[in-house]
Amino acid sequence: METLEDLNIGESELQDLVFKSRLYELVRAFTTSKETFRKLLNEWNIILPSKGYWTSKKEDFLGERVE
Repeated sequence: METLEDLNIGESELQDLVFKSRLYELVRAFTTSKETFRKLLNEWNIILPSKGYWTSKKEDFLGERVE
């Protein structure tokens, strides 16, 4: 895979996916390397979840989130 066009997915769809699936899951699903995938995300200005996003999602799911 060299370009996002090779993924057969649109920019908005990919943006949604990065907030629904962890990066390593997407890398595996699209059979590419993490570095290549990050470069391609950067090419389309796809925003990745901030650090701690998945931890907070897990806490929300378990009903343990305390603010």
